[in-house]
Amino acid sequence: MMQRNWNVKKRKDSAGSEFKNNPPSYSESIILQLLASRGIVGNDEVEKFFKFDYDADIGNPFLFSQMEKAVNRIINAKEKNEKIAIFGDYDADGVTASALMFETFSQLGFTRVITYIPDRQIEGYGMNREA
Repeated sequence: MMQRNWNVKKRKDSAGSEFKNNPPSYSESIILQLLASRGIVGNDEVEKFFKFDYDADIGNPFLFSQMEKAVNRIINAKEKNEKIAIFGDYDADGVTASALMFETFSQLGFTRVITYIPDRQIEGYGMNREA
């Protein structure tokens, strides 16, 4: 099996140096470098990143123009005991989203939920009839 090495680019501004006197519990240098590379620096910003506030940080899902239509379709499927098919993607966020959707529908009482993640070598990327 091929071994892969991670090469982490060192930051010139010594990310995390502002935490030297009172480092937070998650002040591992690699994490601070990662956060700093995304513009998250300083104790307040790091604290905010790790202490997510759902009400403040998530937008209104009904800003999506067809959210009401989607919700009504899901309610209709539940009432008719229709099968729910979750077509996922094979990358990390696709697999995670598929699992999350499966768990959500299961918790909501749907009993006919399936997930499908295509084989990228055979079926390629995205939804297609063969999948």
